Amino acid sequence: MKYHEFEKKHVSRKLKKPSYRTKNLSLLTTFFFIIALGLCAYLPAGINGKLGTEENKSFTISRALANANKPSFVAVLFISYFFLVYLLIVRGPAYLFVRRIILLTVSFLLLVSLLWVTTSYNVNLHYILASIIFTFILFYNITTFYLFMQERKTDRNLLLFLIIFNVLVYISLIIFAILKGDHLDPDVFAAFEIFFTVLFLANVIFVGYY
Repeated sequence: MKYHEFEKKHVSRKLKKPSYRTKNLSLLTTFFFIIALGLCAYLPAGINGKLGTEENKSFTISRALANANKPSFVAVLFISYFFLVYLLIVRGPAYLFVRRIILLTVSFLLLVSLLWVTTSYNVNLHYILASIIFTFILFYNITTFYLFMQERKTDRNLLLFLIIFNVLVYISLIIFAILKGDHLDPDVFAAFEIFFTVLFLANVIFVGYY
């Protein structure tokens, strides 16, 4: 089935109002994403002594993924991805739907790849993939707010603020990534990395409830 046929048949043409289903889907997406990152990545890495503020240790997502329980992380992350795609199908709109799904799919697949493409395996490739992930998530967030802006004419200022705020956090993330190591404590970068992830999850909740 072609993408446009799928959109026409299954995805709402216009942005639907939030419902009990969309709210639950957004919560399930967020819950399983947190479980994947927290219990399947950070917890195993912490138990194995791979996280911390000592030399050659940090609390970055990359370090957590490098020491994650890989099978459980992949499985739980896939569940989160499934609920998120279903949320977008239920909520709509069909406009830009495929592009948003591509952004999410590539981001989630590259996130899984970081389980094996660690900084110790290939540091340059790791940073390239991580940069693509954050960039695609930024585009996804911006696209989401843009679509809501087309529907909610009275909330343009709020949505414009959210777009600008996401861009500023992304720029800060890039700056701290450049400064990380030589001029800056890596855990400052880790804090912004985690905060950017929180922005993505906030976007998911936004789609379900707003």
